[in-house]
Amino acid sequence: KSFGYGNGAIAMHYAKFALVFGFIGAITGMAGGWLVGNYVGGIYATVYQIPGLHFDAGPGVYLSSLAIALLAALAGATQAVWRATRLAPAAALAPPAPTAFGRLGAAAERLASKLDGKTRMVARRILRFPRRSATTVAGIAMAMGLMVTTQHFPLAMNRIIEVTFEMAHREDVMVSFSEAADDHILDEIARMPGVLSVEPVRSTDVIFEFGSRSRRNALQGVPASVALNRTLDENLQQVFPRPDGLTLAVNLADKLGVVPGDTVRVQATDGHRASALLPVVAIVKPYLAGSAYLEIEALGRLLREPGRVTAAYLLFDSRYRPQFSARAKELPRIVAVSFKDNARASMTKLLSQGSGFFSALFVVFSSLMAAGVAFSAARVTLAEQERDLATLRVLGFGRREASYVLVAELGALMLVALPIGAAIGVFMSRWLMSKFETDLFTFPYVTNAAAYARPALFVTFAVLVATLLVRRGVDRLDLVGVLKSRD
Repeated sequence: KSFGYGNGAIAMHYAKFALVFGFIGAITGMAGGWLVGNYVGGIYATVYQIPGLHFDAGPGVYLSSLAIALLAALAGATQAVWRATRLAPAAALAPPAPTAFGRLGAAAERLASKLDGKTRMVARRILRFPRRSATTVAGIAMAMGLMVTTQHFPLAMNRIIEVTFEMAHREDVMVSFSEAADDHILDEIARMPGVLSVEPVRSTDVIFEFGSRSRRNALQGVPASVALNRTLDENLQQVFPRPDGLTLAVNLADKLGVVPGDTVRVQATDGHRASALLPVVAIVKPYLAGSAYLEIEALGRLLREPGRVTAAYLLFDSRYRPQFSARAKELPRIVAVSFKDNARASMTKLLSQGSGFFSALFVVFSSLMAAGVAFSAARVTLAEQERDLATLRVLGFGRREASYVLVAELGALMLVALPIGAAIGVFMSRWLMSKFETDLFTFPYVTNAAAYARPALFVTFAVLVATLLVRRGVDRLDLVGVLKSRD
């Protein structure tokens, strides 16, 4: 300003520092996003058998991400730029005034009087700079919350697999037929090698209509005393199909806007294309999101095709697996045989392939966030306390004692941030689990102590490493140079 530069020029000068780093970060992030997008696109192409599926975000997404990154960088630097433009030339050219520490209030002073001198310095810095302390706590807490959230995805996946294949699906094999077959085929299935028990099921595509809404989905016909392929609600209670009306999964019920007692028109899409009005007798929320259920004989009457099945669930002696497979190939009506152990392995791979990658990605994000916040706070503390720390050294304090002032401040803020981050993680996990529900999956909220212990250790380690990197500056202090006045 002494040489005639205006506030705008000075503001742009300091803002460029933030913009340069924001631009570098945005370009790096866009490249990483392109790689992640291609990876996820490959998963979708494999799972859903979509040929020629390629990741293409479009230029609008990249431009938006660049704009958001630059705005975020500017927002973070706003206070520093504002202070630079408001600073008078005479004040800028003068030596920096020492920080004024007044009394903290009666209660705080009574508490501080019980602390040693170095700890009092830490407490006064935290309380005298509440905004800085709050942003440090917020950054570490958000890192903790993000990592806690990632821990719940594997827990939910494992719970889905456990409930599905150990509690709900008690069968060993599912046999699918080429078309709806006469139920006499069940006798032939029962005589196949290794078969101990047979349970029929009939599935057909129908159109559900309620008011102005309609949805095409599967209607499952299940025996009233179903024992093998059971449907369990979110409380793990078995749901039995009823012959007097529809039992709807909550996802389908929400799309139709129905509640128990409403009447839904059911229109078959094949065969006789039968149509009927059926009441909704129950709405359930299964772990694996289903569609609609009706007692199998009632479904046969509705479709005007009684005594027909489309698949069968079997209890099976695994010693006869080769003989069973060979016999299944000889029967023209059987188009698919699915063994439960193979289905479990396939679902485990499907759920873990995407969730494992994103969990690792978020662990990296949260670790960098926690380390970055801690590193920045430690650097600011060291820069502002160089003179104080050098004074301690001159007065006879060792490096370890001088470093305590720096490390203890971040340690205290981290201890405050961890429980806040755990609470943020609980909220984010519950919210995300509800948002990740699809027509195929309902994600339960499952937690344990390790879901909070591991993130706390990761965040603590990241903060500790960042703090120790900065702490080396205490050992390198030029005591004479630091204590010299700038004038």
